[in-house]
Amino acid sequence: MALGLTLSNHRVTVAYAGAGAGAALTLDGTAVQRPGLAESLDLFDACRIRELVEVDALPPPLQGTVRARVEPVDRSALVDLFAKADVVIPW
Repeated sequence: MALGLTLSNHRVTVAYAGAGAGAALTLDGTAVQRPGLAESLDLFDACRIRELVEVDALPPPLQGTVRARVEPVDRSALVDLFAKADVVIPW
């Protein structure tokens, strides 16, 4: 969905928040016997899609395992981003 929204030159930010914050973590696809998402997520860089994670939603031991391109922010920064956005699409 995020990739498709870039087709009309929209500026897109993906925010991983609450229970969805875990989607921002590094995952070893081989260890869980699933294909890696790295190739798909690399397209986010190519399309200039910004990724944020609500760092407070992650347990402290996991906060250091966020994927490199994902920017950790606190809840107040996410609320501010949502308030300023033209459109917010929850998923």
